[in-house]
Amino acid sequence: MVYVEGGSFTMGSSDQVNNPLHQVLLDDFYIADVEVTQHLFKSIMGENPVPDYDLGDNKPVYFVSWYSAIDFCNKLSIKENLVPCYEIYDGEVICNFLNNGYRLPTEAEWEYAASGGKFTHGYKFSGSNNIDEVAYWIQDISDLLTENVANKKPNELGIFDMTGNVEEWCWDWYSEYYEMESLNKYPTGPLKGVYKSSRGCSFNLFSETQYVLTKRSYLYPSKGYSYLGFRICRTKID
Repeated sequence: MVYVEGGSFTMGSSDQVNNPLHQVLLDDFYIADVEVTQHLFKSIMGENPVPDYDLGDNKPVYFVSWYSAIDFCNKLSIKENLVPCYEIYDGEVICNFLNNGYRLPTEAEWEYAASGGKFTHGYKFSGSNNIDEVAYWIQDISDLLTENVANKKPNELGIFDMTGNVEEWCWDWYSEYYEMESLNKYPTGPLKGVYKSSRGCSFNLFSETQYVLTKRSYLYPSKGYSYLGFRICRTKID
């Protein structure tokens, strides 16, 4: 887990209609330096949802629904004697961000960490303006398979694969437009929605311009996808 010192940052881009430029304030947090691997997922959940043709202990897990990622976070927290962040009532998931267990990053936390936090150089991709240095993407592949985590250069915080390899679930319900006044301080997204947000762009996109770190995506939380995994984070508790 990498320590990320919080602060104020400019989230979004003038080029992104659904992620316009806006100021965000974040607390300190920790985020995993790599995506959850197949080995770690299987050790906690007892199964590996990845197809046989793409198995690998150090490859990112995928075909994991948002709800399965939530379940993983709670089980990992319990195994490590931490207080789980998530409570589930009639299918509704509530997150206590003050607990010290594992959870999914918010979109704002994800983008802040991907951009290098307080050490950012303002790169287009996570850690470089040269996508080949930091991302496993379609130009690298011939078989449409994932790659082992941490095979490329990390970003300014020492975090790998926040561009490319697999896309990553975030905590937030997806909203097309940010409500600037209500979401600029410790934002956790809308209270409800149809889709959950995902970030990071998977290896199978066709254009380099699709991999910019401000790009937002959204997917049904009850489904697993062939290009979507996740990474975990924790609130820094004094």
